[in-house]
Amino acid sequence: MKVIDYIFLLIIFCLFGCDNKLKEFEVELYLQTKQDIDIQVFYSTSYFDNYSEKNSKTVMVEEGDSSVNFSFKTDKPPIRLRIDLNTDEEITLEVDSLKITYNAIEYLVQPDMMKDFFLFNPQVEADFINNKMILKTVKDNNLYDPFLVTKNLSKHLY
Repeated sequence: MKVIDYIFLLIIFCLFGCDNKLKEFEVELYLQTKQDIDIQVFYSTSYFDNYSEKNSKTVMVEEGDSSVNFSFKTDKPPIRLRIDLNTDEEITLEVDSLKITYNAIEYLVQPDMMKDFFLFNPQVEADFINNKMILKTVKDNNLYDPFLVTKNLSKHLY
């Protein structure tokens, strides 16, 4: 075989054999809100990394029942999510469920599972009533930044 044949085979292998393609990652929230709210979802591909704006999407959610979808493309599997409730006012919203899809694996988080699935910062109070997670944001003397984060997703998606 000639050198050119080896180079050609190497190029073909890297184009089709290497798993370096971006994979679809999707987060879908099913919720009800009594006012418009801006929701931002961040993802991290490492448990200890900080969240960054480049790995986030923001959606304006209008008052009422909503299915809110956040789509990402990533070369590494997501390990954690952070959901920011971007509002200047104290609000209450009801979350029916959360669906996470990565690499054709779907994970549906029902309200009875959410208590063990999320960690809430001090500005988010969570109650679990009538098969819903009720989130209420609360202002304190700190910078108002209500959010919740998931625990390790690798236990559920991989």
